[in-house]
Amino acid sequence: MLKKSSHAFANKTQLLTTKTYARMKDERLAVTQSKSILYTAPLRRVMEFFAHETMRPSQDQLILDVAATIKNKGVLFAQAPTGLGKTAAVLAPALKAASEHDLTIFFLTSRHTQHKIVVDTLVQIAKKSGKKVPVMDLIGRRAMCVNSDVNVLSSRDFGEKCRRLRSTDSCSYYSEIWDDKKLSETTRALLTGFRQEPSHVEDVISLCSSNGVCPYFMTQLLGKKARIVVADYYHLFNDTIRDSLFEFAHKSLSNSIIIIDEAHNLPSRIRELLSDSTNTFGVYAAAKESETFDKELSEMLREFGEFLEREILLIPQEARVEREWLLSSLESMWSMTLGDVIIHLDRISEKVLEKEGKSACANLSHFFSAWLSQGSEFVRIVSREYSSGKAYAHVSVRCLDPAVTTKNVLSRAHASILMSGTLKPLRMYADVLGLSNATLKEYPSPFPKKNKRTFIIPDTTTKYSSRSDTQYARIAAHCLRLVNNTPVNTAVFFPSYAVLKSVRSYIEESCEKTLFIEDRSFSKEEKTAFIERFKTYGNKGGAVLLGVVGGSFSEGYDFAGDVLRMVLVVGVPLGKPDVYTNELIKQYETRFSQGWNYGYIAPALTRVLQAAGRTIRSSTDSGVIVLLDERYAWSAYAQFVPDDAVTVKDPLPLVQKFFNSLA
Repeated sequence: MLKKSSHAFANKTQLLTTKTYARMKDERLAVTQSKSILYTAPLRRVMEFFAHETMRPSQDQLILDVAATIKNKGVLFAQAPTGLGKTAAVLAPALKAASEHDLTIFFLTSRHTQHKIVVDTLVQIAKKSGKKVPVMDLIGRRAMCVNSDVNVLSSRDFGEKCRRLRSTDSCSYYSEIWDDKKLSETTRALLTGFRQEPSHVEDVISLCSSNGVCPYFMTQLLGKKARIVVADYYHLFNDTIRDSLFEFAHKSLSNSIIIIDEAHNLPSRIRELLSDSTNTFGVYAAAKESETFDKELSEMLREFGEFLEREILLIPQEARVEREWLLSSLESMWSMTLGDVIIHLDRISEKVLEKEGKSACANLSHFFSAWLSQGSEFVRIVSREYSSGKAYAHVSVRCLDPAVTTKNVLSRAHASILMSGTLKPLRMYADVLGLSNATLKEYPSPFPKKNKRTFIIPDTTTKYSSRSDTQYARIAAHCLRLVNNTPVNTAVFFPSYAVLKSVRSYIEESCEKTLFIEDRSFSKEEKTAFIERFKTYGNKGGAVLLGVVGGSFSEGYDFAGDVLRMVLVVGVPLGKPDVYTNELIKQYETRFSQGWNYGYIAPALTRVLQAAGRTIRSSTDSGVIVLLDERYAWSAYAQFVPDDAVTVKDPLPLVQKFFNSLA
């Protein structure tokens, strides 16, 4: 008998009788048809999969463009502002096509909150038109694991430990799924329940845990009949994970419609996914671990660690090195090739993983394999880092070109839709992801223009050469003039924690409101409590949040309504001009003659737009954006700055007039 969960289907009302269900379905369909009668025939075709009774401005065009892209088996980049209703608009034509042609939709997002939005949209579709869409809501295997002995391991060690426990029948949660190689009674009952209506991944985890069943593989079973899979980027762009998922769930790229949400994050996420690194601590850990099994290998690894320690004394802070730098150095030190060393490391790691669940030799083997296999789309860097005042070497293989993976995956799919509110410039994203022939579309904002004002204050800058106490005091003065004289919640986002720290003391001296200061050490629970407390000041005269662009609160959190009415972005969060950034610039200059824009300016300005967008999250929201840096008024930045931006030295009178007009 299944154990109940407060989160899942166990408490749902009884199923409708067939006759009653059919009658209600006909009534819903009649209402839908009557309300969509003014829509064109192509739009009427998808209304049964549209979650709402009416469409917002621009939703109709997005629906038509998505439908055309799927029909033509193409790729669409959609710059669609927040509030347009991208999720509902994209899902409607995708679900229609998927149901007609037996395709699977992969909705990929880097935000856990977006998983909930997609599943809730599917629930709404079922309520509106009776269309039940089988869904597989998938997050990382480790995040879904309820085995406390395993889920504390690192991602790499976890995967190997999980595999070994399953292969030796040592995980009770996985074993409970099966009964003599067939699905157990518990598993079949859970599957039946989850398929009654779309289930959030939290519901699956909760109910599976209370019934002693592995949530991850329960979700995999749901995937076999799923019309839509909601997942993270790496579920499709990591070759190993994708192949495993497709094999288990009986899916294929050619029969998939891929929808990528928050697509502005995709290039950097893929670069991170494809990169690898090690350091002297990791090398010495592998040397110690291998000592019991292979003394010769252990000594060779110690030699390698000593070599790295010598090398970092010969370079500046960091340096680019070629593939042969490591190969020739190791060849002169070692009695075997790097390929042979990898084989020995793998043999040792198998034994260690079986006993310990994690292995330094396995990590070093992964790094050496990356060093050997990756080509010109990667850069190899050695740098000098510090821990407790002591220098150590860090060696990395970093991806420059995400297209080595994205082009292969997205062009092989039946169709691909990439969307975001900050995909500017569209051409850049198409180029960087290797999809230069894609369709590029920008959709107008559904917000009334009177609901938002954007100002540029050209009186300050955070350029490194201009940083000083005088500059920090001037920045603080502009911030204080605005926050102390407007009765709203305000967020001030800085380009780095260092700049925040430098300006903070000046703000603390004269700020008349409660200050909330972001701490990079916040746990997930602390972040939630922090924001909930900040929200309570929205209708009490306002508070001030000091955060960092690209930090915890400039992306991923929605501040709807009165929660956040003004955002100040201090400076431009340009990346550190290090070896990696310079290599990015070189690559994009060579390929597209856009090195400076693609490799340096655009990534920073995308983060600015994400931070600025926190204040307007729906068509009824209103707010002010202030950009504090002279560079926002430069022509080189014009294509990234909001179209309504006005340059003014003192925007306070205009800001007060704006908020008074809304009172």
